[in-house]
Amino acid sequence: MSMETRREGLGARLAAAAAVTVKKPYFAVFLALGAITVFEINVPSFGQYGIPKSAQVLMLMATAVAKGALVALYYMHLKYEPLVLRYVPLVPLGLVAILVLTLVVK
Repeated sequence: MSMETRREGLGARLAAAAAVTVKKPYFAVFLALGAITVFEINVPSFGQYGIPKSAQVLMLMATAVAKGALVALYYMHLKYEPLVLRYVPLVPLGLVAILVLTLVVK
């Protein structure tokens, strides 16, 4: 048995072990996104139960943040990146917040 064959065998075994130990919950995240979306669609009908519009807007913003976080963490693979790279997308978000505040204040 040559040295290359042993390396390929070892590499294949390590890859298989890594695939078994790291389970990526894409389907569970997909179901969570679906559940959040169903809740989000029903939020406007909460007014008939006496929930004020400000609370409804707060709920819609919370669902948008939750969905955005799930998509960024799992489908953009930020959950599996080093901590520094997880915060890189927050820079454009900060710039968007500054622009929105500038538009609201004027």
